[in-house]
Amino acid sequence: MAKKPRLTVAQRKLVSELTQIADLFNLSVPAILNEEPDSWTPRLRIAKDQLVRSQVIMWYTLVDEFLNVRLAHYFFGRKTGFHTTLAHKTLPIVQLSYS
Repeated sequence: MAKKPRLTVAQRKLVSELTQIADLFNLSVPAILNEEPDSWTPRLRIAKDQLVRSQVIMWYTLVDEFLNVRLAHYFFGRKTGFHTTLAHKTLPIVQLSYS
């Protein structure tokens, strides 16, 4: 059986930070199970809901960023960086009528 690799110093620090954040936001299962047993189900449901919502928001944000890059390449091309391009050009503005 292969020996499990050890965590690096940076990885151990990240694990420690993640544990602290999970405890702070009441998303840590061991911390929830140390509370009153009557509160376990609602706390676990809240933690599950928060984790799912956070991941969905992360995915939508990532898709939005991909679309922004594609739009910038479409309107400004790929030859120059976005910061330079966006400082000197503007997108065409569409007049919308709400009547």
